[in-house]
Amino acid sequence: MSLVLFVVLVVHLAVVSPLLGRRTYAALQADRSRYTRTFLAWIAELWGMAAVALLIVGLSPDLDLVDLGP
Repeated sequence: MSLVLFVVLVVHLAVVSPLLGRRTYAALQADRSRYTRTFLAWIAELWGMAAVALLIVGLSPDLDLVDLGP
């Protein structure tokens, strides 16, 4: 399960996020009144990716949060 979540996270970071970013950036240039809504969506996206990353760590049997630190 954690491998599937990892692949989903990587695909989102490599494909979906740049495409959505380009589209929303173009929309912001056209209509500057969308800044707050766009920034809130970006913040929600980043928190969602952080939650998925923590879920991956939680579901990995050999990985613990202590192992992620320096």
